[in-house]
Amino acid sequence: MKPKTTLILYNLTVCLAFTIVGVLSAKTSFQLTNSFIFLPLVLYFTTSLIKQMKMSRLEKNLNLVTSSLEIESEQRRTASSPPLTQISQPEVELEAVPQAKDVPDIDRRAFLRLIASSGVIVFLFALFTKKAQAAFFGSAPGASGSVSIKNTEGDKIDPSESHPTDGYEITQIDSNSSPAYYGFLKLDGRWYIMSQDSSGGYRYSKGSSNFASNWTNRARLGYDYFDTIFG
Repeated sequence: MKPKTTLILYNLTVCLAFTIVGVLSAKTSFQLTNSFIFLPLVLYFTTSLIKQMKMSRLEKNLNLVTSSLEIESEQRRTASSPPLTQISQPEVELEAVPQAKDVPDIDRRAFLRLIASSGVIVFLFALFTKKAQAAFFGSAPGASGSVSIKNTEGDKIDPSESHPTDGYEITQIDSNSSPAYYGFLKLDGRWYIMSQDSSGGYRYSKGSSNFASNWTNRARLGYDYFDTIFG
């Protein structure tokens, strides 16, 4: 294989691996956009490789044509001279010359080996996605690679932390009264009722059982702020 072709294959492999690993390890849209920074180089080296393969194939065809012409010329020259033996040696040599269709396409096999090696590289990088993310996107050494979720005030939020009202479903609504009442019930029987006054304020009351009777007496329950009831 020519040195130029080898260099193109190497550059294409590296750029393709960087692009695929970047896409696999991207956690945000910004990281996904950055992962395509090597895509123009992938296209460039792919085009260069195809051109190089065509040039190599053309050179082989020219060499085959030249060899065929030389053999034909030698055969004619031998046929025009007096025969020395009964066996025509040029004919035996002509049969031993491989035909164009029998010549292996070395560049095509090299390209298939490149694809196979690229798949192995991507698989190995995928096994170490966190390390690859730190290498490609500038994470600090030793970072865990976890994504932090923050609220509008910049405080970190734990996604695994449960909310006090998780698991409750709306069960009753009384929007015609003032204040309006909204009843929520859980599978284990726990409940809470939310009241909304005309000024848009919300107050809460909760219990562990007998939702139906408490809903009937909702106007006489004690209501307070959310942090007081659920805190």
